[in-house]
Amino acid sequence: ILASMIILSSCKSSSETTSKANTFWTGGFKTEADAGAGKMQVLNIYRGEDLNQAEWENFYTPIHGFEFEEGYLQKIEVKETPIEISQVPSDASSIQFDLVKVLDKQKDTRMEINGDWTLATLNDGPINRMVSLPTLQIDLSKMQISAFGGCNHLGGKIKFITKSSIELGPMISTLKACIEPNIENEFSMALNSVKSYEINNSILIFKNDKG
Repeated sequence: ILASMIILSSCKSSSETTSKANTFWTGGFKTEADAGAGKMQVLNIYRGEDLNQAEWENFYTPIHGFEFEEGYLQKIEVKETPIEISQVPSDASSIQFDLVKVLDKQKDTRMEINGDWTLATLNDGPINRMVSLPTLQIDLSKMQISAFGGCNHLGGKIKFITKSSIELGPMISTLKACIEPNIENEFSMALNSVKSYEINNSILIFKNDKG
C-alpha cells in the first residue's frame, strides 16, 4: 500500500503544470515570416522596456484574449502555462499564452514611415528637377524597402527599425543601361548610408551616422 501511494504521488507531481506571468510589448504591425511550407503574418514582441532600443522578435503563438490593434504598441502581461506534450499538436507551441491585462498602450510611430515617398532633397541640397525623381516604397509588413533611382530599380530588407533608428540590408539593383541623365548613383549611395530617420510635417528625413 505504501509503495502504491508513493508511485501515485510521483505520477501526480510529474503531471502538474505551473503557470507563470510574463510581460512584454507587442508591435503595431505584423510581419511576414516563414511557417513550414508557407508564409504567415505574425506578431512582433519586445521583452525590454526602452522602446528606443527595442529589438523585436517574431512571435508565432496565439495569445488567448489578446486583441491586436494595428498602429498601436501594447505592453501586456500574459500567463504562460505548459501544455502536456501528448496534447500539443504538431509544430505548435508547448506553452499556452493567456492575456492577463494590458498595462500600457501607445501609438507605434514606426508606422508613419510606411508607404510611398518621392525624393525632395538630397544631401541637404536641391535636386535637378529635369531628371526622373527617385522614389521609395517602404513595406513594414514584409520588412523591405524598394526604390526607383531614375533608371534602375533597387530593393533590400529592413534589418531592424525603432522609433528613430533604422538599418537596411544590402540593396540589390537591376543593371539597366542608363542613357538619360539621372542622380541614381548619388541617391543609391545616400540610401546605403542611412542609420536613422525622423518625420517632420509629413516629410521623411533619412540621416547617416553623422546626422
